Amino acid sequence: GNPLDVFGKGIPIWTYDGARASDFVDQCEALGCTFVCSEWGVADMETLRADPRVLTVTCLREPFDRFLSTFIFDYRLGYTNYRNIEDYAWSKRSFSYYNYYAHMLARLDDGTVSVSSEDLFRAQRMLDYFDHVGIVGAPRWVDELGFVLGWTVTDIHANRRGNAPLEIMRHLIRGRPAAAKRISDSLHLEIAPDFQARFVAANRM
Repeated sequence: GNPLDVFGKGIPIWTYDGARASDFVDQCEALGCTFVCSEWGVADMETLRADPRVLTVTCLREPFDRFLSTFIFDYRLGYTNYRNIEDYAWSKRSFSYYNYYAHMLARLDDGTVSVSSEDLFRAQRMLDYFDHVGIVGAPRWVDELGFVLGWTVTDIHANRRGNAPLEIMRHLIRGRPAAAKRISDSLHLEIAPDFQARFVAANRM
């Protein structure tokens, strides 16, 4: 996840530009920190790419799979009460936007909905600043990422919280019936048969 300060608050490194981004790298180096993940946005990649101490990587997921996963995640944890995926779309922050990746890579404000042709160009250009762009789910994508980072990949497994029956049982045992019900309900969220096709088409525009 995203780095935290001494008070446990997320450090908004995606807002750091120029000298401030370089200062953050200096701080990490002084603390012996060798890996930082920006969970909520894209940092000043031009500055970071120009710094010989920094290796930049990102991993993208197929847009519909990411969107569907976010919808289910938000419902299960109570971040949204929408049961229909089309009602959820555009309902909260850029995570619920069809064109989330364009927003993120173009470093648009979270409340911005429309994406201009200039924004799309900037988003595509942003990918050029990464030393490595991985595609989640592609063959050997984890091994390739490990090679780039110089890591030895030893244990990769699916998110255990994706196992709904076990999660339901866990919440019931711990006396959390409401949480168990949300997970049960998440197995029956409303998704129109043609929604994925329309979603994909919208992302190609």
